[in-house]
Amino acid sequence: TNGSPDRGLFQINRDSFNGLMQRQGDLLKSVGITSFDDMYDPEKNAFVAKLIHQGSLQANPQTAGWGGW
Repeated sequence: TNGSPDRGLFQINRDSFNGLMQRQGDLLKSVGITSFDDMYDPEKNAFVAKLIHQGSLQANPQTAGWGGW
């Protein structure tokens, strides 16, 4: 709804990706994720989706981890 693009199988939002890069950039870089364009790679997209899901589950268990979507 904010106009930022989504990419890949799990439709990772650019703003969510950028926030994750700020918080967990070292982890993402360790698996070869360095830019939003990497979200076109299905394996990298799934990895980021898992991190977003886990973060959402920790922040608000009532969403069952799907608050990011």
